[in-house]
Amino acid sequence: MSQKHLISTEQDIAANPNENVWVQANAGTGKTSVLVQRLLRILFRSVGNDYPTGILCLTYTNAGASEMRNRILSALHDWAIASDDELVDMLKDISNNKNPNKSDLNQARNIFYKYIDNTDILKIKTIHGFCEEILRRFPIEAEISPAWNLISDSNQRILLSDAFHRLINSPIQQNDSSQGNFGINKTMVNDAFSRIVERISEHSFEELLGTLTKQYKLFFKIADIIKYREYFIDKTKYFLDLNSPIITEIEVDILHNIIKKAEEEVKSSKKPAGYLLTIIDLTKQYIDKTINFEEYKSAYLTASDTKNVNVGKKDYLADEQDRVYKLNQRILDEQIFADTVALFDLSAAFTETYKNIKAERNALDFDDLILYTGKLFSKPDVMGWVLSQLDLSLSHILVDEAQDTSPEQWEILRMLSGDFFIDGDTEYHTHSLFVVGDTKQSIYGFQGADPLAFATSKDDITNQIKQNLRTIKEVPLTQSFRSTEPILRAVDHFFGNSDILHISGFINNDHKCFRIDKPGLVELHKLFSKESN
Repeated sequence: MSQKHLISTEQDIAANPNENVWVQANAGTGKTSVLVQRLLRILFRSVGNDYPTGILCLTYTNAGASEMRNRILSALHDWAIASDDELVDMLKDISNNKNPNKSDLNQARNIFYKYIDNTDILKIKTIHGFCEEILRRFPIEAEISPAWNLISDSNQRILLSDAFHRLINSPIQQNDSSQGNFGINKTMVNDAFSRIVERISEHSFEELLGTLTKQYKLFFKIADIIKYREYFIDKTKYFLDLNSPIITEIEVDILHNIIKKAEEEVKSSKKPAGYLLTIIDLTKQYIDKTINFEEYKSAYLTASDTKNVNVGKKDYLADEQDRVYKLNQRILDEQIFADTVALFDLSAAFTETYKNIKAERNALDFDDLILYTGKLFSKPDVMGWVLSQLDLSLSHILVDEAQDTSPEQWEILRMLSGDFFIDGDTEYHTHSLFVVGDTKQSIYGFQGADPLAFATSKDDITNQIKQNLRTIKEVPLTQSFRSTEPILRAVDHFFGNSDILHISGFINNDHKCFRIDKPGLVELHKLFSKESN
């Protein structure tokens, strides 16, 4: 039988189901115990009253969800078989009564059997598992096939490759202006692909496919691609400052004057500067139009397109150097603009092609679980109806490992929390939100996790639920029971550094060490980039 553990004041506040709590939990501070404690309190205080209670606990991995279910089931089982004295001790932090009475004991013993008979009281799932359940039950509302199947990562890679090859190998008719659902016609796709192929190596096609795949989530959410494309083009031009006029041509007399002054300086010098000889030579060729601007600019700019410092020291060369530099920057910016629009068009067309292939095969990938659920929940009237049709009314949302949640997943959580707070609370039917995570432990960036979204989402949800007269209490868990002091001090020193704070964008909670007298060792290794390896 599991033993009852004392909890700290901070852990007790975080586990209070009557509070909306946002927990920044350092490693080894007992966040899982707090989560279990909060779930047990919710079960004890809600099961048996007249209000149906739905508890949704979201964690990042299936292993984490399985561990959580096992710990809850184990605790409820212990309640069912414990002696009165043992059960009184177990319930001191669980029940509303500091000294549990006979009624509390009976209720605790019955919860185990009620939970076994109706496990939907408590849904412990990954965010993908929750979204899959929603889409299985409401495919029509989500605008997908009722017979959809979830494809594995390996099959997804095959479909992505099929979409890419279908896209680039589709026959293009001359002046074909037919448009797909995304408003990108085949001629535009052909032009976009041709441009990108000119800019990359034939060995970079896999990298191009990876780039298009990453863009899928963005383009999936665009309702009107034609209007968005216009907006995108305008914003890109504005960012690159392409609408500002610049001097592109120069009078021949000015160039002749530059040659004259440069030659005079060369004749008066015992050892003429090489850059002056280059200017004289290239300017003459530029006047005769035997070289183009790309060759001519090397008289004034370095190989990296910066201004040649020596040239800039000559007053009679400064204006032309400035003109050449600005014109070259405009040419580079126009190339960037054309490349960007080409990638936009190719990404939009790829998204449509990939969606069509999956529709043909009634398939969804793991990204689709989040995307289609987000699309479904973006319609408030539909979302409210969907939640009302679930087995139990949703009353408590708990999010574990929140630092590994992607922006798209946060969007779903924000819509969930905003909707279910609309209902009024009663003394026995409380709505609550609990989020726990540690930005320092975010390790799933390759799957879209964004630790900065942990902080920004807190502000967004705080502002959102204020409209329903709710607040969120921030509770830091800082006392580490796992690591020793040298290790914790090293972590605090690193994450407390001003340069690191500027990069990370979040504030570190300094650790409190429980194992004060225990030894510890920190080793520092040199960092190596992929290129250097």
